[in-house]
Amino acid sequence: EGPAEAAYRRLPPPERRTVVRAWVDALADGFQSGSLADALERAETYGRGHGLAGSSAEVTLGGSLALERAIDRALAEDPAPLSDDERREVVAAMSQLTVRVATSWAAAVAGRGARASA
Repeated sequence: EGPAEAAYRRLPPPERRTVVRAWVDALADGFQSGSLADALERAETYGRGHGLAGSSAEVTLGGSLALERAIDRALAEDPAPLSDDERREVVAAMSQLTVRVATSWAAAVAGRGARASA
């Protein structure tokens, strides 16, 4: 629970599904193609956009972290759809996306601060 959860809950249910589906599809596409490059680019664009818009880290990263936890929980349910190693691989890939969101958000915020003080 937090600002990211509150923002997510304000979205109509179809938009919630669209947001989650887009991230899950990006992750799945990365596994299918053997490269997370497109998903990482999406994460970078997302983080930068939120940073430039002035979104807080709590909102921007909170959503990504919440999705990461939800994916881990869903893949750990019984019967498990994946082996433990496969589940860890998916969660690690989602963690890479979260890190990219965080770093691009931070760079955008730092850039906004530099322009504001100039």
